Amino acid sequence: MNQLTELRNIIVGEQQEELQLLKDKLEQTRTDPQKIADMLPEALRLSSNKQGDFISGIQPQIAHSVIKTIEDDPHAFAEVLYPALVPAIRLMLTNAIRVFTRQINTTIESTTTAQGLKWRLEAIRTGKSYSEVVMRNTLDYRVEQLYLLKPDSGILLEHLVSEDIGSIDSDAVAAMFSAIQSFVRDSFNSSDGDNLNQITVGDLIVWLVHRPTVTLACVVRGSMPYELRDKLESVQDTIFSRFSRKIKEFDGSQSNILGIRELLEPCMQHKLKDDQEQKNKKPPIGSIVLCLLIFTALAFWSFSEYKQTKMQQNVENLLFITPGIMPVAVEWQGSKLHVTGLKDPDAEIPWEKFKQYDVDIEKLDFSLKTLKSYRPIRE
Repeated sequence: MNQLTELRNIIVGEQQEELQLLKDKLEQTRTDPQKIADMLPEALRLSSNKQGDFISGIQPQIAHSVIKTIEDDPHAFAEVLYPALVPAIRLMLTNAIRVFTRQINTTIESTTTAQGLKWRLEAIRTGKSYSEVVMRNTLDYRVEQLYLLKPDSGILLEHLVSEDIGSIDSDAVAAMFSAIQSFVRDSFNSSDGDNLNQITVGDLIVWLVHRPTVTLACVVRGSMPYELRDKLESVQDTIFSRFSRKIKEFDGSQSNILGIRELLEPCMQHKLKDDQEQKNKKPPIGSIVLCLLIFTALAFWSFSEYKQTKMQQNVENLLFITPGIMPVAVEWQGSKLHVTGLKDPDAEIPWEKFKQYDVDIEKLDFSLKTLKSYRPIRE
């Protein structure tokens, strides 16, 4: 046996060693679910630090999975989102109704008061819109727009604007801020560290808050308090500390700078003048009186319409049951109820019945043509 073993080793020994090595390698590379589960969290953490390559690689698969899940079971997905969406929708509707009510109140008050009429005359005289005149006389200040941009290139990172401001080419405006900054430096031989901090255009003031990689431009109408300036500085510091690297590498994708808009939204502030605030605390007497007048007018009109309709129906029904009279049309013409039709010479208009049914005889206007009736007029 020893000789046979030795002979076999001589003949196939080398191949047997190679097969054993291959078997060992196969055992080493065999998938172990437990080992993968242990290594996966660390692998994900390391991959997420590689310039977003892992996120961009796995994003299509996740998006496809979410879409497939929604298509297969939309009700389950709706139940998951319900606790988050319903409070947000409720809050949005509440705010929308509150703003709408406030706008109606303001419009009614400004229309029914001497101050409102004065503002309307001022709007006609100056050629400005009525809302602009009201805003200038009631607002102490209001932040109308916020621009967050890269100072070197003028690329717009984020833009917030008030709802009543018209459409604006925000990218062009952001580029102009950068161009004006460069123009001022070149014109006055300023160093790179010198920055333009304020621009005044009519009733508007643009405050610029600078950091090495980002500039915040705040467009304010009215007298802006320094407390708001401090808030802008604080928000700008937060943005710079959290997003400085991402802003440097910004390629136009908003997904890389998520969270900036939420930081800027509290800066969209406004404040009414003190006398306007005191006025808003008082009950809107003008609004109440106007609403009462409108309600009274509507009630009177509705009652008048009801009386006219009732009278028309009574006259038409009474004439139909009166022998020898055939009404063709009964309709109101101005303040008169005009009756057209046919009448037998022996027939009589039922004036007494009209009075019994509260028909105002003075408002009746008959236009009846004579026609001999074969139906007996009287028994």
